[in-house]
Amino acid sequence: MKITPEVKEFLQTHLVFLATVDSRGRPHMVPKATLAIVNENQVVFVDLRATQTRRNVLNNHHVAIVAIDPVDYRGYELRGKASVVDRGPQFKKIFSSIPVLSQYPKLRDIILVRINSVKPIKD
Repeated sequence: MKITPEVKEFLQTHLVFLATVDSRGRPHMVPKATLAIVNENQVVFVDLRATQTRRNVLNNHHVAIVAIDPVDYRGYELRGKASVVDRGPQFKKIFSSIPVLSQYPKLRDIILVRINSVKPIKD
């Protein structure tokens, strides 16, 4: 399943959590307020702290993204493979194509996620 317009709108209007796994298999989940949609198969995050999440993605590319409406307990879970994209042609292309990224002029890298599945969460 791809990122449909409905899913895109939901992701852009709700707090999103990114789950990764460290080198010992321990889960790490953090809220991310910097999600941007690249296309129907890709999203990016600005990793402002660039610590545990970045290390985990470099070690294990499998991630999950969850956005939920806590009032009616509906949302989406997206799974995919992440990569750290640092300054270079791909970084410049993504950076210039997503206006919100210009808010972070000192950005040194982004986390790009290629989405493999999108599943609705329903109560």
